[in-house]
Amino acid sequence: MARMSQTSADAHDTISDMIRFGKVEAVADGHATVSFGDIVSPPLRWLTLAGFFGLYFPLSVGQQVAVLCPDGDITGALIIGGIPCDAFPLPGDGLKIVLKMPDGTIITCDAATHTLTFALAAGGKVIANAPGGFELTGDVKLTGKMDVTGKVHSDDDVTATSISLKSHKHAGITAGAAKTAGPE
Repeated sequence: MARMSQTSADAHDTISDMIRFGKVEAVADGHATVSFGDIVSPPLRWLTLAGFFGLYFPLSVGQQVAVLCPDGDITGALIIGGIPCDAFPLPGDGLKIVLKMPDGTIITCDAATHTLTFALAAGGKVIANAPGGFELTGDVKLTGKMDVTGKVHSDDDVTATSISLKSHKHAGITAGAAKTAGPE
């Protein structure tokens, strides 16, 4: 019943305190403290996907955030989202999904060009573990060395510097223990 006797000024203050904008001060164990000028929140959870499908994107110290404070009470608040700012600008624009990591790694899905790009930071590597197999459809271009453990199979010809495995010829063939010349 105390709520019924609130003045309109009290109600306005409660409503205006329901969503606050602040800056992340610390992040630990899935919680963050947020400063709102001179006020610092207790450790707060942030909104994410949780359930059978989960998603973890840690907040960054210095990041601006929006905080939902039920009844204007910061002790039960929930961080509902980050806000781009000079320190943390949007990593992309247009019809792209961009994931930017603190080490400089960027993963981009560009709907306009139909391109998925993995740009790993220096020294980065990709590890794919697929016990059921790994299938690629489309032409593959590989720049760099390739090491294979296990059998390599092709149902078509294999070429190396324009020499065909199926149709190459050898010169210098003689009977006996002599070796042939290199392939032509």
